[in-house]
Formats: sequence, structure tokens, C-alpha cells
Amino acid sequence: MDAQKQARADQLVEELAILLSEAENQDGSWKTFDQMEIAANKVGDRVSQQLAQRNLDRSLAGRTEAPRCPKCDQPGCRLEDPDLRIMQTSRGEVQWNEDEYFCRKCRKSFFPSDGPLGIEG
Repeated sequence: MDAQKQARADQLVEELAILLSEAENQDGSWKTFDQMEIAANKVGDRVSQQLAQRNLDRSLAGRTEAPRCPKCDQPGCRLEDPDLRIMQTSRGEVQWNEDEYFCRKCRKSFFPSDGPLGIEG
């Protein structure tokens, strides 16, 4: 990350801290350090989850050509209804609509997003 982006990220973190930090509990007592750390971790987890989701969405949206069968390299036919896929990351869930394709030659379905996303199975 270049210096300009890092400075903007630091500014956004400061804005988040001001927006979301509360040193007092609802009853007026001061929060313990553990309570403050848990709250900060929740914000960090949410930011990480949103960044992962955004990058995933951009990665999948950039595809323009018809995917090819991983076994025979023939173009696949897209099946109608994509399935909602949910992946648990270390910071929360990300989800996408998984397009399923069918290879007429191999007579098998395949999922073109698995390879670029590093999903095996």
C-alpha cells in the first residue's frame, strides 16, 4: 500500500474509532480494557469481512469469457439457478452466487470460480 493510501486508511480508522468507541457502559460506569478490546476486535472483524466480500465480488464480476471444462477444455453451458455459497473466513462469512456449468462432452457439472478462489473439493 502506498503512502497516500496508508494515510487515508489511517484517517478512516480514526473516524471509525470516533464513531464507534464508547468508554462508558450504558449505566455510566467505565468499560474495562477487555470490554474495549472486544469492541475494537468486532469492528476490525467487520472491516476485514467487508474487504474480503468486496474483493471476492470484484474478482468474480471480472470474468467475461465462457468457462471451460477443467477436464476436456470444452466450453461449458451455464445452468439456470446459481447456488448461494457461504465461506467462513477467519474474520466472518463471505458469500456469492456460485454459477454451475455443465460439460456436454464429459457429462459433468463444474464450478468455474473454485479454481481462481483456491477452493478444492
